[in-house]
Parts: sequence; C-alpha cells; structure tokens
Amino acid sequence: MGRAQVSQRKILKKVEVQYPSELKSRGIGGTVQLRIKVSLDGSVKDIDVVGGSAALADAAKTSVRQWRFVPSSTETSVDLSLKFDPNS
Repeated sequence: MGRAQVSQRKILKKVEVQYPSELKSRGIGGTVQLRIKVSLDGSVKDIDVVGGSAALADAAKTSVRQWRFVPSSTETSVDLSLKFDPNS
C-alpha cells in the first residue's frame, strides 16, 4: 500500500493504492510523483506522472483517479507523492 503526501486541496474521498503484489514480493519499491488536475466539482480531471517508478505509476494512477477533492471555484493542480515500501 502506498502512502500519500498531498499539497493544496483537501481530499474528501481517498481510495487506498493497491501495491502490485508481484512488485512488493520482489522488493520493488519507490516513490511516484503525480500532478493531478482537479475540476471545479472536485473530481480528478487529469493525471500526469512527473517522476518515479514507471512500474508503480499505473497502480498510483488507478487509485488517484477515484479520489474526490473539496469543490472549488477554479480548477487547480495538486502535486502528490506516493511512496511504495515493500517492507511495510
């Protein structure tokens, strides 16, 4: 399971990241950095992978796509780091 650090907009609904079991069992971990575009209603509009492990990026994006943020009067970008630790 990944741990997340979020800047800016408050999260209303957070879906936990599913650590790919094959990668975890092989001891493959790391951090995935995402830049999320959040729409006015708080839904995730777009996700860009800006750094980290490509092998873990799909799991991170699948989870984060389901998140909901507090609605706002403007679209915003949120930077997010998800840490995957095979020893956790």
